[in-house]
Amino acid sequence: MNYLTTKKLIAVLALIGLTLGGCSQSGETGKTSSPAPTTSTPVASNSTPSTTPSTETSTSATPSTTPPTEATTSTTPASGNAYVSENGEIQVNLPSGWSKATGLNAKAELQVSNPSRDMYLIVLSESKEDFEKAGQEVNLQKHSDITKGILLKSLKNAQTNGPKSLTVNGNPALQDEISGVTSNLKVVYLHTTVETDDNYHQILAYTSQDDFAKNRSEIEEVINSFQEVE
Repeated sequence: MNYLTTKKLIAVLALIGLTLGGCSQSGETGKTSSPAPTTSTPVASNSTPSTTPSTETSTSATPSTTPPTEATTSTTPASGNAYVSENGEIQVNLPSGWSKATGLNAKAELQVSNPSRDMYLIVLSESKEDFEKAGQEVNLQKHSDITKGILLKSLKNAQTNGPKSLTVNGNPALQDEISGVTSNLKVVYLHTTVETDDNYHQILAYTSQDDFAKNRSEIEEVINSFQEVE
């Protein structure tokens, strides 16, 4: 992949907001309150993704009600170096070639990449206490569905495979494989939501569609190593 394409890939996550922060109560009669996702301030764009389903996608951006597939369990890889976020609260193990990244997303607690192989990963964390204080009912499925919907809205020709149920270092998680086109680039994301005692962590990793097959196992290795720092 040439230098210009790599630079565009680096900017992909800066163009979209992916958290539920600042959710508001539903104003519709007869419906239970649910969070209305808002967007983080973009780094490189003033565009704000809507949560309305896009007509350009082959799958709806509306949160899916498809039940997750059978659970699988991940364990922390033995290889790799632990990288701790700047706030000291979360970490992942980094295989050779991976390092700290900057500029992928302004709201991310953790940003890492292997730029020589076009692999990028961020983690966005949200406190359960914040949702409770706002009177919002959020669970793992809902958090996964809504944040996934925001991502789908930002893509053209989007397709999603999932969710599948995982256990990441003892914590329940849901993961979707999402492909589509953004900024004229064909990309594939692994969108993983991990629930811990106090937080929801959204792990978003991506690479180009051409490189996904050969990069997938290493991306999954980093995702599966995720844990909170005790």
